[in-house]
Amino acid sequence: MIGSHYNKIINIKKTKMSLSITGTAPIVLQSGVVVSSVYCRTEANLLEDGIRVSAMPEYWASETAFQENKQRIYPTFDWFQTIYEYDRAVDGVDILDFANEKVKTDLEAQGWTVTKTL
Repeated sequence: MIGSHYNKIINIKKTKMSLSITGTAPIVLQSGVVVSSVYCRTEANLLEDGIRVSAMPEYWASETAFQENKQRIYPTFDWFQTIYEYDRAVDGVDILDFANEKVKTDLEAQGWTVTKTL
């Protein structure tokens, strides 16, 4: 055990669902480059306790950039939570869909327009 905050991951969903993110304001990357939209893939992990899901969004300039295995980009979105309380009976069995909905909701709360695709 690494420390009291260490969480062992017991279920990794390798398949990722995508989100397209746009907004009325430009999206600024950490490099300072400004873009009008980004493509997001979310990886979901069920933590060992079985009651929390980790959602890890990764971003690319476009779906084509992702498909061509281009380098990821790093938007300067406001920080949002990436570990969410999870109740299988209430939230369903698909932790990937659950994680994507949480990321989508958090980005929309920041004013971004987010479209989820399978």
